[in-house]
Amino acid sequence: MKTSIARAVYDCPFVDGGIKSVALSVGDWFFDRVGVNAIDCPYPCDNTCHNLVFK
Repeated sequence: MKTSIARAVYDCPFVDGGIKSVALSVGDWFFDRVGVNAIDCPYPCDNTCHNLVFK
């Protein structure tokens, strides 16, 4: 069973129009598989993951 943090990292659409997860995007950046082309606003700036905000 996934924890709520793991759900946020693996299931929440993050970049590329909601195709990639946070985990895949960070892995691509860390291992230099892709370059960083755009920086979005601070999390959470839109309503795509509003139910996963941790306090």
